[in-house]
Amino acid sequence: MTLFGFNFLSSANSTDLHLHQKMQTRLELYQKVTPLARLGIWERKLQTGEVFWNEVIRDIYEVSEDFNPVYEITLSFYQDQRQLTEMIDRVIRTAGPETGNFLIRTAKGNYKWVKIRVNACHDQGQCTSTFGTLEDVTDEVNTLRQLDNIIKSTRVGTWEWNIETGFMTCNKRAADILGYDHEAIQGEMLQNWQRLLHPRDMDVFNAQLQICFNREKKYFAAECRMRHDSGKWLWIEIRGKVVQWNGNTPVYMLGTFANIHERKILEEEREQTLGIIREQNNRLMNFAHIVSHNLRSHTGNIQMLLEVLDFEKDEAEKEKLLGMLHTNATNLQETLSHLNDTIKISDTGARYVKIINPHSEIRKVTTVLSQSIHSSGAEINIDADPELNINYDPAYFESILLNLISNAIKYRDRSRQLRIRIRCRASGGSYLLEVEDNGLGIDLEKNGHKLFGMYKTFHGNEDARGIGLFLVKNQIDAMGGSIHIDSTPGQGTRFKIHII
Repeated sequence: MTLFGFNFLSSANSTDLHLHQKMQTRLELYQKVTPLARLGIWERKLQTGEVFWNEVIRDIYEVSEDFNPVYEITLSFYQDQRQLTEMIDRVIRTAGPETGNFLIRTAKGNYKWVKIRVNACHDQGQCTSTFGTLEDVTDEVNTLRQLDNIIKSTRVGTWEWNIETGFMTCNKRAADILGYDHEAIQGEMLQNWQRLLHPRDMDVFNAQLQICFNREKKYFAAECRMRHDSGKWLWIEIRGKVVQWNGNTPVYMLGTFANIHERKILEEEREQTLGIIREQNNRLMNFAHIVSHNLRSHTGNIQMLLEVLDFEKDEAEKEKLLGMLHTNATNLQETLSHLNDTIKISDTGARYVKIINPHSEIRKVTTVLSQSIHSSGAEINIDADPELNINYDPAYFESILLNLISNAIKYRDRSRQLRIRIRCRASGGSYLLEVEDNGLGIDLEKNGHKLFGMYKTFHGNEDARGIGLFLVKNQIDAMGGSIHIDSTPGQGTRFKIHII
């Protein structure tokens, strides 16, 4: 007796009752399990043309109980009959099993995807029958197709990585993103695929990968540059997940490549634009404070000279004061000219630099502050070569000196005479400007971290505004230089400015 593709002995012909009972038990178990697994079983006798199905196959094909499973009629359900018959013929010819997915149209007109497995029985070199299984894989195929559509629509490449062997494969889209031939990039090249990463991005990549391998995060994600076949570097977003572990050791990983080069370029351009905006804002702030500090110094000195002039009776002294007023007015006009040039040059995004003589600039600033220097009883010592010239923004140079000398006067130790020493000299390939005083000094251990902050003051003076050093630092930074301070409370302060 043949049933569901298997031959069983009848009790009438059996000489071994035990074998019959054993086979009957297997049959009953088979009949119980196959419906649960939704696995169709079939057999086709080539000599007689008989076809045997179980009930699951009838459900898949959606045929009635009295449907006669004729091979030619069954074949008509398949949308690609040629591919199916070629597969069956190969199995008959080679005796090697094969599996394929096919689209069918059922007896009720519904479309389904089925997975058919085909094998063959041979007797003395002749194929006597074909048999196999049939499984409804519509949901599985649709899910894979949806996933494939998502991958195509998002234009991402996929990859699979055997971490133990280092072997990696990718889909055609991943190869296209990197500009390589799909067949050429498989295997050995991708076995060391991390060589495609930019050296500067390796640390980021490895750090994120280790986080994933340590199970600190479920998913791996990194934005790295990868070498295109043309030799250029592309920004690629790499994502992945370990899908197979051996204890705590990662074994197999799946992931995606996405070309984010255009986005990264836009981000870089945006950051550059923001940088320009920040620089322009700093310039605007610097300019506002330069105007506030420099012009206040000039106008304050002029105002004091005018007040002294009102009370002066000696004509010779009046003449001297008028000369000083003339000098301060000239300096004020020159400062306004420098500020105007600074505005013009800032509009082009460049720095305003011209040749200046530090000795002359220092003399000019001490003249501007002459009344403050005189009233404080300060002693000024200038140590600068009159022949030395440097390239610098004159408005910035004047503002730096005005602020540092004004601070020295403002924060002097009134128990002793204030002494201010100003030096400017060549130092290697650059220049060094120093302003040193013997004033109150600053506790750098306590206040060093906020020394150049805006609105930071350290001595409690009522007229302290905390802008001067902030402004000095920003101006020096804008010119590409640096500033260093040495200070001891009760002894004084020395500012060292490196000019490039």
